[in-house]
Amino acid sequence: FFFALMAEQLETFVATALSTRGAGVVHVIKQALQASNVFVFGELLELESVIELSKNPDYAEHKKWYDLLCIFAHGTLHDYNERKDLPQLGAKELYKLKELTVLSMAADHRVLSYDVLLQSIDIADVRQLEDLLIDAITHGLINAKLDQQSRMVEVLDTMGRDLRPNDIDSMMDVLNKWVEDSQKVLDTLKEVEGVAIKSFDERAANKKKLNEKVESMKQVIKKELAENDAAGKAILGSSSMVGGDLLDIGFGCMDDYDEEFRRPTSAGRKKRGFGAERGPGGRSGGGL
Repeated sequence: FFFALMAEQLETFVATALSTRGAGVVHVIKQALQASNVFVFGELLELESVIELSKNPDYAEHKKWYDLLCIFAHGTLHDYNERKDLPQLGAKELYKLKELTVLSMAADHRVLSYDVLLQSIDIADVRQLEDLLIDAITHGLINAKLDQQSRMVEVLDTMGRDLRPNDIDSMMDVLNKWVEDSQKVLDTLKEVEGVAIKSFDERAANKKKLNEKVESMKQVIKKELAENDAAGKAILGSSSMVGGDLLDIGFGCMDDYDEEFRRPTSAGRKKRGFGAERGPGGRSGGGL
């Protein structure tokens, strides 16, 4: 709401200044400086009828009003006090200039001490300072917190003031420097990205080679295990056959002997021709 009201009043002043010259423009400037809701003056300063006050010799006596308007646009109370040739300010104009001075200080510093503010805006009483700070907050000039115990002002945000003629060049320098620094950061990031991609590719290739070696070793081990398993089965099969034959050959007649293997049994002797009755002379009774 406040900014809408300021824009509306400023639009009225601009329209009036466009339709007049000389002393009429000075009257518009006085009204704008006294208006309690107007804190920007760039639109007025851009008008040809206002600029004419500083350049046209016919309006030399009004140039001081142009200079005073410039101070309200982007100057401070200190700048005004340095100019002894400027018009005397009334109570309203002086109070507004002090608010604008606080705005400039808040834009440069996020923490302001009461002592510095008291000296900068030429106020001796802390209560008056706090009233002015509260008005600056109410008018939307600053967004801040007052710390009465620490006698400090914590600035959270500020409204922008009108730019000085050389401020644009300074801003362009800052922006160009920012662009250069940003480009350097981007170039560095690209280099880091390239190194990271190369490292990732190398690791991927090494991992692939390792997997291939592992797979190859697995196949070799499987082949060797299969061959060893087949050979083992063949050996076991041969041993079984040989063992059976040995049992059949070597121990097939074990039943022909007694348990202690000391002498042939009766059946064994008969099988082998032992045990027949012997005749005289030790011959068997079986004949010649």
